[in-house]
Amino acid sequence: MAAWSKQALAWLLGLALSGPVLAGHQLSADMPSRWLTEPDATWVADPSLGPEQAWLALSAADNTTTPPGLTGKAVWLLFDIENTDEGLQRYYLSNENVILAELDLYLLSPDGDILETLPLGRNQPNYARLAADERFNAPILLEGQQHYHLMARLKSDTPIALAVRITPDIRWESLQRKHFAIDWSMFAVLATLLAFNLVLLFGRLDSTQGWLVSFHALLILYVGSLQGFGYQFLPASMVSWFSNHILALNFIIQLLLYRFALAFLSQGDPAPPKTIRFRYGIPFIQLIGVAASLTWPDRVVLPFYILAQLLVVVPVFWFAWRQERAGYHPARLLIAALFVQVVGGSVGTLAYSGLWPVSDLALNAFFISALLELLLMAFAVAARLRFLEERQHILLLTDTATGLPGRPYIDQELSEHWQKLCNDASEPVVLLVQLNGFRTLLQLLGPGLVQRLSVQAMQYWNQGLNQLPGVERLPGYRHASLAVFSHDSFLVLVDQQRQPDLKARLAALSHLDLEVDGQSFELESQVACFHVGSQPEALDEILRRLNVALVSGHQQGIPFQSYSLEQDTVFQRRIGLAQALPQALQAGELSCHVQPVIDLNTGEVTGGEILLRWKSPVFGDVSPAEFIPLAEQMNRVSALTRYVLAEVDRWQSDPQSPSWPLSVNLSVLDLIAEVDGRDLISCLDDIGLSPSRLKVEITETMVMEQTDRCLDTLERLRALGCLLSIDDFGTGYSSLAYLSRIKPDEIKIDRAFVRALSMSQTDQHIVTAIVQLARTLGALIVAEGVEDEHTLSLCRELGCHRAQGYLIARPMPLHQLHGWLQQAASIKLPQWQ
Repeated sequence: MAAWSKQALAWLLGLALSGPVLAGHQLSADMPSRWLTEPDATWVADPSLGPEQAWLALSAADNTTTPPGLTGKAVWLLFDIENTDEGLQRYYLSNENVILAELDLYLLSPDGDILETLPLGRNQPNYARLAADERFNAPILLEGQQHYHLMARLKSDTPIALAVRITPDIRWESLQRKHFAIDWSMFAVLATLLAFNLVLLFGRLDSTQGWLVSFHALLILYVGSLQGFGYQFLPASMVSWFSNHILALNFIIQLLLYRFALAFLSQGDPAPPKTIRFRYGIPFIQLIGVAASLTWPDRVVLPFYILAQLLVVVPVFWFAWRQERAGYHPARLLIAALFVQVVGGSVGTLAYSGLWPVSDLALNAFFISALLELLLMAFAVAARLRFLEERQHILLLTDTATGLPGRPYIDQELSEHWQKLCNDASEPVVLLVQLNGFRTLLQLLGPGLVQRLSVQAMQYWNQGLNQLPGVERLPGYRHASLAVFSHDSFLVLVDQQRQPDLKARLAALSHLDLEVDGQSFELESQVACFHVGSQPEALDEILRRLNVALVSGHQQGIPFQSYSLEQDTVFQRRIGLAQALPQALQAGELSCHVQPVIDLNTGEVTGGEILLRWKSPVFGDVSPAEFIPLAEQMNRVSALTRYVLAEVDRWQSDPQSPSWPLSVNLSVLDLIAEVDGRDLISCLDDIGLSPSRLKVEITETMVMEQTDRCLDTLERLRALGCLLSIDDFGTGYSSLAYLSRIKPDEIKIDRAFVRALSMSQTDQHIVTAIVQLARTLGALIVAEGVEDEHTLSLCRELGCHRAQGYLIARPMPLHQLHGWLQQAASIKLPQWQ
């Protein structure tokens, strides 16, 4: 401990325990103001006995009797004093214990004759008409080199303590100025603090602030009655009444403190019980104490007051301690205020009871503790408001369903502290976890049950992550290890150095067996991982890369996928294509190609399949397998289809064009969606394309996704004269019932089976089965992907009607089809030579 702190502690202890006392009861004009202490004799007697009987008893007694702190009798104290100066000297006796109802001092000669009577209690004559600085003091004149006796009589229903100060005449005026300054300083400090609390109360109407203001106002009256500064600004009769009922004020103060504490702690967790015993029982006991103290003397009620104080302090301390442990940090200021009240109140009570040595610090213990308590309570209220604002801010950042940090938390708080969090971890790894299958569950079960399932899954993951070493807790949340990114995904930060077996531990958590509303669900999780470097990237960039890894993991069927630059290259290309596709159509980068279809019996061209091509100045030739699924995801495939239909109509409007139909591939969106309020049938009318010269190709799987709506549109197209073709048959899933309902005009065998005909007997059997099925349905069979003559011969032998592939012609721009048809008329394939 530093030397200055030791000196300060020693000074405070010395001031509290002793103070300047009158050693040997010798007086001199140049001595400082001193306390009258250590009586030479003590006598407790009936209040009706006078000073003569007291003198006789005290002169025969010794100083072994300790004056009692609580008694209904009068207490007589005898002091032998001596004026050591030459000549006549004036001294002032001042009573610092202003709550004493009766304090009479008798100056006696050495023989016991009464020389002067000095009433210094509230029972003195003309008490109310005296000035405030004249009520509790009186002068005495002492001859030089003479011995005197000073006899004191104390009588009060409140705790009794003699606190009389003897001051030489030459120091009296400075002592009065000091008293005046101290009294008004006490009042000014407490009044200023009260005004501040009133401003806060009017600025924010809050029950906690209201109880604090009430407590504060009553505490000013209480301290003013004890310390004496109340006589400076209140009527003497009012202060006298408060002094006579000081214990009643204590009960009311305890009541207000308890109500303040309940309101203050109501926002913490766990909140105080709202039972009748706590909310009304303890305050009712304080009211009983008020009534008792107004009925019986304080010395009778004091034991009940101590018990009532414990009934307030102990529960409040217990509630506050639990809340502070749970994270409600303003509660620690309330605990400190309670500690100050208990310590200061104990010191003050002991001092005013005569059980603690008289000193300025001891007598001012009530004021000092009251001031510290009020300051701590004011700081506690301010801290509570700040805590509530922070909690409100946290609530705005919290996912309302799960109670965990939500997307606003990621965007605001986590982004702000991201650099520090990553730097604090030795080997930071960021995880983005997605619960698989939620989109399907949402369509099947509805949002209510899926949300409850999501909440349970998130809480399961959070509990599991909380138990894993190395998983970082999120700032602002004590028990949150994940931040909710969406209804089915969340973010986690891990220090992999503390969790080297991260992949295995996450795999154990990835399989969830949950039960919601009596239904059992098994969920799997997809985890994307990103290793943060020595210079942490911005959180937005990390989230983008995690999303890349998540998509890549889904596509490859890998449950735990770490980010790599190769994944990002593919993903950036998809983003670029998605951004360029809307402008590609307007810029003329898209064009229609056609691949002819021939009859295997005659070799004549019977039609052609329209294929869309994209030649981008940035990305080069983009495969339809790449941009068509992208257009479907962006809900722009219908615009591409309408462009294709318009190009088909333009080509068929040429008089040189043959009458056979061209095939156009349709997606589900083409069959069920509308563009500008117009469906596919209406668009055909707008374009002017003849339905009889159009063949629409659909996949077998596509019909199964939106069965009724797709079938309805297909039936309307058939009614208009369109031909229906099932494309890529054998690679998807279908129902014979739906095929029977569609009644396709054509079934196209997927190229995967056609290319393997010459090498696989199994594929030949499959093609044979498809041919038999098509004949049963009355449909023609088209073999796709014919690239050599042997395959062409096998297709004809197996019963296929038509063929399409590189052997016949590669896809060509639609405007070149006329020229190719003229050349093809003079070209004979080997099979027909």
